[in-house]
Amino acid sequence: MLALHKRLALAQTPQEKERLARQIEATDRAFDALVYALYGLDEAEIGIVEAGLS
Repeated sequence: MLALHKRLALAQTPQEKERLARQIEATDRAFDALVYALYGLDEAEIGIVEAGLS
């Protein structure tokens, strides 16, 4: 994740920036899913957690 953010800061073209931003979003979602699974959260609990992040 840190490497992706560094690469985003150095990106030269809009296309490269967009591609990296999408990779960051996908990686963030994957991390969230792993943490939710680690804690054994169900859909209702995930909804509570995500509502608290907004």
